[in-house]
Parts: sequence; C-alpha cells; structure tokens
Amino acid sequence: MIKAPIPADEQERQKDLLELRILDTEPEERFDRITRTAQALFGVRISYIALLEGNRQWFKSACGLSTPETPRDISFCGHAIMEDRLLVVPDAFEDERFHDNPLVRGEPFVRFYAGRPLRSYRGHKVGTLCVADTRPRTLDEKEIRLLEDLATMVEDQFNLVEVSELQVKLRRAHEDLRRSNDFIRQVFGRYAGDALVSRILEEPGTVHLGGERRTISILVSDLRGFTSLSTRVPPDKLVDILNVYFETMIEKVEEHGGIILDFAGDGMFVAFGALPPYEDHSTRALECAIAMQEGMQKLHEEVAAVREHNLRMGIGINTGDAVVGNVGSHRRMKFGAVGAQVNLAARIEGFSVGGQILVSTSTLETASRHFQTEGKLRVKMKGIDSPFTIHELSSPADLS
Repeated sequence: MIKAPIPADEQERQKDLLELRILDTEPEERFDRITRTAQALFGVRISYIALLEGNRQWFKSACGLSTPETPRDISFCGHAIMEDRLLVVPDAFEDERFHDNPLVRGEPFVRFYAGRPLRSYRGHKVGTLCVADTRPRTLDEKEIRLLEDLATMVEDQFNLVEVSELQVKLRRAHEDLRRSNDFIRQVFGRYAGDALVSRILEEPGTVHLGGERRTISILVSDLRGFTSLSTRVPPDKLVDILNVYFETMIEKVEEHGGIILDFAGDGMFVAFGALPPYEDHSTRALECAIAMQEGMQKLHEEVAAVREHNLRMGIGINTGDAVVGNVGSHRRMKFGAVGAQVNLAARIEGFSVGGQILVSTSTLETASRHFQTEGKLRVKMKGIDSPFTIHELSSPADLS
C-alpha cells in the first residue's frame, strides 16, 4: 500500500474545509439525494461524499458504508485530491497503491473506485464525491461526464454558503473586486438571475443583504417520479432531462422576480420579495407557479422521456413573516430566509401530488388579483394547534 502524499496547499485546504462548517454535522437531504442518485445511476454498492480533515476521512453522506469515518492514510480519497480530475481505479488488486489496503482486503472490500475532487470556491480540494464497488469495472466517457456533473452539484451546495461573504469583501477590498465579480456571476448568478447580479455589482449597497424581518412568499417545488426514472434511463439521458427541466424552471423563476435560495436534488426553494423587496410577492409567486406547471406541460409535449415516464411537479406556496439576509457568521454566511412560515411552505408542498399547486390562505388573501381555486384541504400541521387550510390552485389548463 502506498500512502497518499500531503497536498502542497494543505494549510489553505484545511482552512477552507473548516469554513464550510459541515464537519461532524447531521445528515442533510441536499447531499443525501446526490449520493443516492449516484448509487442508483452507476449500479454500485457504495457512494459517498468524503471530507479530508487532519488524519481522518469523514463522510458527510454515504450509501453502503457502516462507519462515519476512516483513517486518512488508508483512504482512496487521499490520492484522489492529488488529481486535477477524476481518479478511476478499475481493479484495486492490480494497483500498487491499493492492492494490500485494509479497505480492499477487508470491509468494505473495495475493488473498483472512482473519485472526483470537490473544490471550495477558492479552488482548494476539500473532499471527494466517490462511487465504489466490490467487483472490478470501468467507466465510459458518458459515465465520467455524469459523475463530473454530480460532483459539480455538490460543489454548488458548498459554494452557495460563500456568496454573502464575497459581497462583504466586495465593499471592503477593492483589490479583490475582479475576482469577486467573476465568482458571483458564475455561482450567484445561477440562482438570482443576471438582472439582480448586475444591480448588486453596479450599485453595491442599494440591494440590502443584511438580516431583517420581512413579509415574503416562499415557493417549494419537487418532481414526482424522478427517483424511479433514474433507475430506468441511461445516465446521459437522465442528465439531459434534468438540464432541460431546470433550464425551463429557472427561466420562469427569473421572469417573475424570484430568487432561488437552494436546490435539493430535483427540487427548488424560491423566495419572492426577499431580494430585492417588493409588495406584490404573493402575486408573483402564484403566477410563477402557474408558469412553471405550464412549462412542465410543454416538457411533456416536447420531451419524450418526460412524457413516457410521466414526470410531474408538485408545488407548495406560503406567505408570511420571515427573517431574510445573511444567515451565519462572518466566516460562514449564506443569504436565506428562516422562520415558521418558511417551513410551512415545504410542508404544504409535501401534501401535493404531481401537477398540483397548493397554497396557503395567507398567499391568496395578499395577492393583488383573484386566482381561481379548485377546492381546499383541512390538514394537521406539526406545531400548529388548529387544522390548517390549504387551497388547490386551478391547473394551467383550466385557467383563462
């Protein structure tokens, strides 16, 4: 066995890793969805997101592993972070670095391994996204691209928490201006839209990013049928479907002035009236939901796989007071929205079925125009003593 060397940027790498503040934290669905998808797509026994800290390899998310961490000096990932791209080990028995490794000769009996380094926004490799199995195999070019795409999704989750910190540096350090702007356009621009990003860059200070209490509308969406679809279509086709789906939905969000706070696998978490603030946020959220469902209908007409596998989208919307702004400390911040009313939006979405738009009474009552509904549900919500009313918005086909 050959131990992996220590990277030349180890001190900076460790600093970036600690600033992420995800070491030794509870499991998070946004990461677990990615490892579950990787396991299903590649048909492997093991998939995981590993972070290399000190003398250990700690798993932020893992499928097929029974331990939360292993020593770093026996890890495959210690070698993977020394690579600029994907490290593929078709057969560990045939590789002098790993043939007598305890993880090969004992549990979990790794024979095949593929790991792609995960970079912080500063470019330091803090961990890896990996798939592994107990039998030898190889990856073709399409599978390599797919694993690269999944790793980029993990990096996007890492990078989202750094956006607000860059805004502070933008105001304090003119020498970092060009680098900050490039990063904001590459990462923040994916979620806020070009118009808002341009406004932040051209007029720093006019768009408030600090914390304050504000009435906003939250839209939560999720695909129905995607998990089963991922086991039935080729990886390259699955990525194509996701790309078309997200391109369609992000376009609708940007058209209605929403800001995407987070992605969770095939779902989105969108705020209206948070950044920048505006009064007609509930109307925009409802109109956006209708446009998104219309976009989903168009995908059914134009994308055969969406139609054949009956992919549908559920949406939940709630309006209420929330604290919006930079959440965290000066070392770890992300723009977000927190509060009981925000959580309600996610719970409302959980009651929806594919093709439905479910909204709270508060959203309908604060809208600036009338929206047609099909009926209402009285449901029990955790933390709410009395039954909660949810309204079903008319489907796009029924709207005049």
